Amino acid sequence: MEIYQKIKSLLEQNNISFQEKVHPPTHTSEDSARLRGEPLKIGAKALLLNGDKGFLLVILPADRRVDLKKLRQILEV
Repeated sequence: MEIYQKIKSLLEQNNISFQEKVHPPTHTSEDSARLRGEPLKIGAKALLLNGDKGFLLVILPADRRVDLKKLRQILEV
């Protein structure tokens, strides 16, 4: 089962309300928000980072930026 379906199933099994919005691939959170017709601050973005200990998935509000140098120090990667 692909990750998309796993997430959707988890939400449904736990009776978590969600709204699915489909749009073409984008390069920025700003573009995604515009296509969804929603404010940037209600979205999220995922960053896949490759560190010394392997891959790390960081998810944060779409209207925020992450200081990668500080994140590396905190996570010791």
